[in-house]
Amino acid sequence: MVDATDGVLMVGAYGWALKQPMRKLMYNFIITAFSVLAALIIAALEVLDLIASRSAPTGPFWEWVGYLNHHSGAMGCAIIAALGACWAMFAILTRRRSMAAIRI
Repeated sequence: MVDATDGVLMVGAYGWALKQPMRKLMYNFIITAFSVLAALIIAALEVLDLIASRSAPTGPFWEWVGYLNHHSGAMGCAIIAALGACWAMFAILTRRRSMAAIRI
């Protein structure tokens, strides 16, 4: 269900971005940067989980790492929500710019 929702969201977002070349360029840059950041965070959590499973450290930081790794589905939903929020924010900003250009 989550993958299907993400697919529908991304198809709509890319269709919207393709209407203007500059919008496409900026949207692709933002989405790529967000994806790289999300991948780095997930990779770091996986590495930290591997370290925790090998050495069994204790403390609130390691409990937090374990909690996040055990709730990866919720993290995926949060990433999709953040991507949707990025799309909405970008749409609002481009709409404001185009409205400002019309007033001039």
